[in-house]
Amino acid sequence: MGLLAIGSALMAWMAFPPWALWPLAWIAPVGWIRIVAWSELPRKYPYRILYAIAFLQWVVMIQWVRLPHWTAGIGMCFLAAYLAIYVPLFIGVARIMVHRWRWSLLLVAPIAWTGLEVARGYLFTGFALMLLGHTQVSVLPVLQIADLFGAYGVSFLIVLVSACFERLLPMRGRESSIAVPVLVAFVALAATLVYGGMRLSVDSSDGEQLKVALIQGSFDTQFDGDYQRNVKAFQDYVRLTQKAVADQSDYDLVIWPESMFTANEPMVTYDVPLQPIPEWDQSLQELQQRVDQMAERTRDKARWIASEANAPLIVGGSWEHLQDGTHSRYNAAMLIEKNGELTDRYFKMHPVMFGEYLPLGGWIPSLYQLSPMGQGLTAGLHPKSFDIDGVRIAPSICFENTVPHLMRRQIKTLAQAGQDPDVLVTITNDGWFWGSSALDVHLACAVFRAIELRRPLLIAANTGFSAHIDADGRLAAKGPRREEAILSTTVNRSHLESPYLLVGDLFPGLCLLIVVVAFGAEGWNRVKRPKHLPPKSVSAS
Repeated sequence: MGLLAIGSALMAWMAFPPWALWPLAWIAPVGWIRIVAWSELPRKYPYRILYAIAFLQWVVMIQWVRLPHWTAGIGMCFLAAYLAIYVPLFIGVARIMVHRWRWSLLLVAPIAWTGLEVARGYLFTGFALMLLGHTQVSVLPVLQIADLFGAYGVSFLIVLVSACFERLLPMRGRESSIAVPVLVAFVALAATLVYGGMRLSVDSSDGEQLKVALIQGSFDTQFDGDYQRNVKAFQDYVRLTQKAVADQSDYDLVIWPESMFTANEPMVTYDVPLQPIPEWDQSLQELQQRVDQMAERTRDKARWIASEANAPLIVGGSWEHLQDGTHSRYNAAMLIEKNGELTDRYFKMHPVMFGEYLPLGGWIPSLYQLSPMGQGLTAGLHPKSFDIDGVRIAPSICFENTVPHLMRRQIKTLAQAGQDPDVLVTITNDGWFWGSSALDVHLACAVFRAIELRRPLLIAANTGFSAHIDADGRLAAKGPRREEAILSTTVNRSHLESPYLLVGDLFPGLCLLIVVVAFGAEGWNRVKRPKHLPPKSVSAS
């Protein structure tokens, strides 16, 4: 059992970046599926062994989590410990459906895997990175079914084909039948490729165009409190913007990454005017004076940058708000008009756990004294749509584009308000990861969001990868890894419709429901079983 689990873990690891050997993903689950098919597991700690192997697999796969600060290594271990649960869960629930319910392994394996991926995408704010389907990011015909079933649908297909491979391998006590697994795999792959070919043959562009400059600096970020490094980063982005405009002066929009709108202090703007401040409270008067000064500096910066760019800008920074004695701090995407006025902003709705907030930190503020991040961020409440020359742009920040249901909900909310976006924009600071494979993982998620929602997606990323992804998932432009770049690109609105936008995670959600029912039924059987009776033996299906 251990060798099978190790083999599957190794192939799954190598299917993801930095190796990115995507064909391995189609056979990586075979070892786990073979363990599901066994009539009995080894008697001594089988699930503990599976968990330990999965834990080591995830430590290697998400090693980039440790890079920003030494304390992040602790978070990496906790995250790997959580993610490792899903392999033994997959084997456990699949065995229930195969050996208790007598369902076909060809059906059980993809249902169980997909259901658990959905659970991972939602639980504890969700971790929808490195889904098995993400390994196929370069295989565009396969990816197109994501506009039907999301990225989870691609994972379903991969595990279904893996289950067919497993059935072709001889196994004692099981009748070998080549016809059924070969037919199932052929039909599934053929249908996927036909649909993908049809989608890719349609020109998605429509109507208005925007000429956009995506500014990518190369600024490795870390928790060190060195504001002079922030100053240099800001100056680098000003220099790159000046160079972009000098080379081509007719941009409709210039986009900077997340948190790069800095000066001689951390990137800060403030809501003004604040609530009336009692005259007798000197400390609040001093705070008001400080707020006014920083707000004016921010307006000066915005006017200066707009004059240098000679175009509207979307920039990322912090936005602090003081109202009724409550101090809130947001991660914001801000729209600066060509005249230098800061006219709109979007507050990040999905802060990153342990990166932008600590669980229970709102109730126990002293927890932030144990972390290098300082005060936690407040979550925004509403999506936004910026209007640029008649083209509506919906911004997202950092890892928000890794959460499929969040992006879908934002688009639907904006559409219901009559602000249906034409183009998606992600501003992100991936300088925390120092050019590691986290950049590839993040870009893969963005490709899937573009296909799922059938809208072009622009990315301005510090250290990379800045990109222009069209509505079919093609990379129309891509920046380098950990280097400066100016990506000049023209983005078109898309006329394609997205079934996923209408139905969302309905199909993978049904898979999750089956998983929950299987666990619930097995738990109920264990509770109702008389204690003096041993568990029923099962045989292979």
